[in-house]
Amino acid sequence: MRRLVAAGCQALFVVLSVGLSAACGSEGGQVPRAAPTETPPRVAVPEETPAEREAVVERVDVSGWVATDLDEPIGGRTVRIVDARGARYDVVTDGRGRFATGEVAVPYDLVVAPGASSPATVHLGLLRPDPYIEIFERDGPTPSPARQTIRVGVRAPGCGASCRVTVVTTSPSGAGTTTVPCGKGDGVLVVDVAHGWRGLALQPDELIDVHVLVDDASNASFAYARIDGVASAPGDTLDVGVVAPEPVPATDAVDIGAKGGGEALVDWSWTTSVALDVSGARASQAPGFVFAAAPAASMTIRLPLIPRVEVRATVSARHPQSDARGAFHRSTEVWSGARPLSVHPIALELAAGPEMVRPETGGSFSQRGLGFEWSAMDVGALYTLTVVDTARGGARFRVLTAEHEVPLGRLAQLGLPKLDLGDHIADLSASPRVEVADAASPDPAVRRQRQDRTRPGVTTRLRIPFQVTR
Repeated sequence: MRRLVAAGCQALFVVLSVGLSAACGSEGGQVPRAAPTETPPRVAVPEETPAEREAVVERVDVSGWVATDLDEPIGGRTVRIVDARGARYDVVTDGRGRFATGEVAVPYDLVVAPGASSPATVHLGLLRPDPYIEIFERDGPTPSPARQTIRVGVRAPGCGASCRVTVVTTSPSGAGTTTVPCGKGDGVLVVDVAHGWRGLALQPDELIDVHVLVDDASNASFAYARIDGVASAPGDTLDVGVVAPEPVPATDAVDIGAKGGGEALVDWSWTTSVALDVSGARASQAPGFVFAAAPAASMTIRLPLIPRVEVRATVSARHPQSDARGAFHRSTEVWSGARPLSVHPIALELAAGPEMVRPETGGSFSQRGLGFEWSAMDVGALYTLTVVDTARGGARFRVLTAEHEVPLGRLAQLGLPKLDLGDHIADLSASPRVEVADAASPDPAVRRQRQDRTRPGVTTRLRIPFQVTR
């Protein structure tokens, strides 16, 4: 487990209000709260009287959490909120990662101060009263249980040297896969699978299921076997015996790929892959294995009709100049989510994603300018902008927003310092049909839905170099 250091108040960026000294000393069950300090309003509305403005502004009591992506609470971390009327609230998280403040005019902006291995994390335009701010940071390598080796003997059917054997292991918090050629003869093929674990610990009495699939090079014939309920024993090697896979039927030829065959991004490099989910668990980390892949915008393939197995298709495309022009990269990826094997064809629609308007690729960016801007997608999206100082090393900030710009003025109100002069990288990802409130949801399934491969999704990425000037 990572050790959280909560001793003393951390300066947000330049100056913290004197009220933080009291918040830093809060302990026990009392959640730290902050009183507002006035800053200039973000948007002036001269035609409204103060009374009219007070009447239309909705206020909420904000009570939230700051934690790592492994759900470890982060204590002693400064949080600043600037609300819709420009009032500023500074507070420090307690030992449970909790913070709270009242009477916040929505929508509000929020920043969590940087840690030893994470940049400042900013959420713009939040409405929810219960934000859960997920920080991607580590104090050294992430500990996890040692891999367990599952050894299985496979009596492969006589399909010759063109056959392959794939062994997949699944459990609630782990998975493993190995594919080997069958070889010649009808003897027993011994296969070892390294079953790895996600997270910090196993579930109590966790059991492992073993799946064995045999197929030929043309995907014309399949055989399958399964062993359920293997005991978990991290670090050990467990021999589960010998299985004899039985023939299973196959689908007709299935067309899988991009709608229109990738005509919209004709010069891009394409990859289409098909994964089989043998776990039967509809979870965001449901284990599966890549059954087939092709360097093209589409493919036609037959699939084994295995009970409780679902199929997931992914199509990705990469700009022809990606990674060839310094730091430039542009790509897009779409996935089908988990679908029954009987549902086909699978046609997926890709979009190139937003174009950066300000700064331009390789262009200059003034410290005193308006800020970052990009073209908006046709549908609502969650945008994540990460800015890295390549001259000095390290990310400066990470911003999540539903808007298609990040004004420098709003970052300054949150206490972020100006970018230093010199070379930088802007990394912009977009997740269509995901809301900014989702990214701060206390429900991990909602918060991480943009990475959930069991549900349909799209992500685009754009990375450009630029230079900060005066």
